[in-house]
Amino acid sequence: MNKKKLFFIIQILFVFFPVIAEDEQEQEILAAFLKTPSFVNLTKDTSLVFKLNENWMILKGEVNGKSGNFIFDTGANYTVLASEFIKKNAWDNKVISPKIINVKVMKLNKFKIDQKLEVNDIYVGVISMQHLSDLTNCSVDGIIGVNLMKTTPFTIKYNDKKIIFHSKNNKENRTPIDLRFENNRIFVTLKINGKKVEFNIDSGATSTSILKKDYTGKSKKIGRKMVVDINGINREVDHIVAIPKSIFIGKYKINLKTIYVRYVDDTEWGGAKGEPVNLLGISFLKLFDLTIDLSNNKLYLTPVVEKPNARPVR
Repeated sequence: MNKKKLFFIIQILFVFFPVIAEDEQEQEILAAFLKTPSFVNLTKDTSLVFKLNENWMILKGEVNGKSGNFIFDTGANYTVLASEFIKKNAWDNKVISPKIINVKVMKLNKFKIDQKLEVNDIYVGVISMQHLSDLTNCSVDGIIGVNLMKTTPFTIKYNDKKIIFHSKNNKENRTPIDLRFENNRIFVTLKINGKKVEFNIDSGATSTSILKKDYTGKSKKIGRKMVVDINGINREVDHIVAIPKSIFIGKYKINLKTIYVRYVDDTEWGGAKGEPVNLLGISFLKLFDLTIDLSNNKLYLTPVVEKPNARPVR
């Protein structure tokens, strides 16, 4: 996962923790911000088409009639809008800076995704995304976060470049895998070399990574690399990859050759509560068509036929 993007997503994860507000208006803004939005026009299964850029899934979105590019990110707690996009459209006077949360917010009267799904009156975070635009060589105008994925099951078909939002819970013939959902973050347990390890499902992470404390097995140092820590400071660390003997998710054995081992502390990498987390990224997720049902905390997998790196074990 690109470290600049990592730093950006960590900012998103850390800013949304409220304190007690004395101002009634700020309490109302906080309640509106934390409210789970729902699509107003999801009456049938709806397929959204995305483009790939640096392995990120980018959907076309429309905010109050203005078109932009939005990364679909299951690792981002909330939906956010780029401050550059706001400035370009002269919406600066619509941005609110409540003291109750350490982030600027803006109310969107209407937000459309791929001209097919629509959500109204949603509050989103506001943060600079210039570094993401520089990395992708295109304008990144926002991120679609998990708060827009909570109310309905959705399927990611990475290799078909499609995301399908389902209008109802369809009858599933596939064996479910349990999820843990906390603070708008999606967790699933894998077995790595026989050891149970919990991962955050993060479609915004280009690679899969596991922390040193959670990995027991063969690894290899392949050099040094620069990372950007939570304070935006460049730091050089060992670049180490794990060479796992076995990886299982549910009944499926994964034949990944390497996954990255992160050697980090809480100031460099952290979850919603500051604790380090493992990431199940695109390098892993592209092996499956996967359906995530957060209403029931279930995950359903179908291995992609042309990628024989995931097979059921009987």
